[in-house]
Amino acid sequence: MWHLFRVSLAHVAHQEKLDFLHSVLPLLASLRRTTGLPHRIVLDEAHYFLHAPNVSELLDLQLGDYILVTYRPADLHCDLRKSIEGVITTRLTDKHELQSLLTMCGVKDGRSDGAAVLSKLTVGEAALLPGIEEAGGKLQRFSVLPRLTPHIRHRTKYLDMPLSVGLGFVFTRNGKPVGLPARTLKEFVERVTSLPLEVLEGHVRRADFSRWVERVLQDNLLASDIRTAERQYQLGQIRDLTKALIEPIQERYELLPTTLALTPAQHHQKRSQ
Repeated sequence: MWHLFRVSLAHVAHQEKLDFLHSVLPLLASLRRTTGLPHRIVLDEAHYFLHAPNVSELLDLQLGDYILVTYRPADLHCDLRKSIEGVITTRLTDKHELQSLLTMCGVKDGRSDGAAVLSKLTVGEAALLPGIEEAGGKLQRFSVLPRLTPHIRHRTKYLDMPLSVGLGFVFTRNGKPVGLPARTLKEFVERVTSLPLEVLEGHVRRADFSRWVERVLQDNLLASDIRTAERQYQLGQIRDLTKALIEPIQERYELLPTTLALTPAQHHQKRSQ
């Protein structure tokens, strides 16, 4: 009989998550060596926790039986990527991530037919990649059964989970950075509500905001809403750019309007800059 134990860290600060996993994962590895339990360990958002050289101290790579969930396989440490036995993936279009995924499965040329198939998977489709015995030496495309439970978006995780250094949004004026990069959506909103209008307008003209949300956060729905706001502002159809940018985030992640709203003093200061 199988028993499922789930630990949710969605409402825990990022550093606390790291500290917890760095303590509990070696203990679980030791427990499995002596008792055989738990049979499987599932780690969601694995790229946030398993990118450093100490991965062999956290996981028992020889024993295996880990299930890792990630949308950024290239961020996993190389020792971990080499030890992965089987890969199931949904649609993936980022060339760097595609190459990393195919290399894990022994496909050295990212321009192969496999890359084309993975970039064209539709909603409800997935693929089992070569490498594991069940794949029979080739990519196996299949349809995913409907979910048994409704999907609940981990809003706190998307809002508060810091992106890796280098992936945050860098606000610029005349090509020079303005302030620190925004590495979470909350930080992004704080910058949008406090920076001068001319800084925002430069990014809107280049569609930088929607491109960042799409490519880095990989939230296509939010990216589409922000892209619409960018285009409408370019056409002169929007007067309050700040509001147009933060409202889609409010609606998608169910933030209270007061969380993101400018005070009258802030609004006056922003317009006068």
